Amino acid sequence: MIKQQKVLQNKQLLLRNIQQLAESLDECESYVNDVIAGKQAKNSQIASSINTCLSKFSGDDMAILEQIVSKNFEDAMLSHNLIKLQMAQIGLTERINNMFSQSLNQFILS
Repeated sequence: MIKQQKVLQNKQLLLRNIQQLAESLDECESYVNDVIAGKQAKNSQIASSINTCLSKFSGDDMAILEQIVSKNFEDAMLSHNLIKLQMAQIGLTERINNMFSQSLNQFILS
């Protein structure tokens, strides 16, 4: 039980860290786009900080991150397709039930 709680806490911490990383990357992307578009002046300290940050990620780290993102995308697509399949099954079941009730009504009325 304690191990499960620790895993849950670690997962929540990981999710929070990934969300903070995503927010920071969004800010970096906005800064770079603004500099490229000429909306903001270049700042060599910010560029150096971004470069230092990116250099801390090894190729293995990036490969793991890419695998995680890819797996989550695959899971989301699988869930989406299963939902569509379930909706089609519900629609088909409804049509079969309607056909059955109509034929039963015709049999009763005959």
